[in-house]
Amino acid sequence: MNDQFGVSQAGLLASIWVLTAVATCLTIARTLVRHLLLRRLYWDDAFQFIAWLLLLGQNIAYTHYIPANYKLSAIEAGTEPKPSDAQYSALVASIFTAELVLPLLFWTCLFCAKFSFLWLYRHILRGSGAGMKIWWAANIAVLATYGIILIGLFAECGPARNLTNPESCTSPSSVTIDYKFLPMQFSFNVFSDLLVMALPVPLLWRLHMPTRQKLAVTAVFSLAWVTIAMEILRLVETENALPEVTWLYTSLETEVAVIIASLPAFSFLVSDSDGSRERRSRLRRALSLHSGNSKTRLRLASRPEETNHTASSRTTEESFEGRYTSSIPLPPLAPSKEYDVV
Repeated sequence: MNDQFGVSQAGLLASIWVLTAVATCLTIARTLVRHLLLRRLYWDDAFQFIAWLLLLGQNIAYTHYIPANYKLSAIEAGTEPKPSDAQYSALVASIFTAELVLPLLFWTCLFCAKFSFLWLYRHILRGSGAGMKIWWAANIAVLATYGIILIGLFAECGPARNLTNPESCTSPSSVTIDYKFLPMQFSFNVFSDLLVMALPVPLLWRLHMPTRQKLAVTAVFSLAWVTIAMEILRLVETENALPEVTWLYTSLETEVAVIIASLPAFSFLVSDSDGSRERRSRLRRALSLHSGNSKTRLRLASRPEETNHTASSRTTEESFEGRYTSSIPLPPLAPSKEYDVV
């Protein structure tokens, strides 16, 4: 079914879920790689994972919200018969609820992705007193921008008691406030992106490493330019009053943010530095060991009755397996060594 703007509902939902699948695969791979290499997860992993959960929640909400909105558009355009008053009120209420929840999921997802980068930088800046002070100031600034955006987001309905009142939140004055607030949202969001990108660069260029490697790390940290571009597109489409395109760009912005937040965990796969080569070697050994363990368990599970000779072989194999596991070099205690981006 196409709405009056000519964009199919199925095509819109398919576009939303394709990148969600990519973000999901990268999040799972990131978590697996960190677990195998570090044997634990850190705060940057937690923020990226929370961002992915929020992205999933946002797009599940969109999956229910978009069909309801298309149906309402068809009813108002006269291409679909109007339901009973009770059904119509329920439809409007479901759309209104989604319009309250979706912005909260959207902004929280974006800022969790930003905090994932900030907490990655903590391992780079650790040991620098001035660097850590700047890092804390950046965290406070980013958190403040998130708070300001949320305050403005819910202020458009007036007093808090009006948040559950569709008439108050959709009145002409509320719509006017909403459109006036969009440039401010954009400004604060872009400011926080630029802050996150710029934070590690001065220290990075003082480090003793090849220029090529510095450029590669800077490129990783500059990926937020992609989300800034998505934010510009979303703002333009909102101003053009094309709701279905705005929904698409809103979803794409969070999907791209989650994908970008997952990428630093894989930078060692394309780097030629000694540390990256060592991590690639450790990852291959860890994957080989896990694969070998799985095959051993499957082989033993297929033999319900064991002879004494088989049991003895199994004991020997498990003993060897234990020695091999303990021989894998564990990450050093200083996290900064493991958080070399390339």
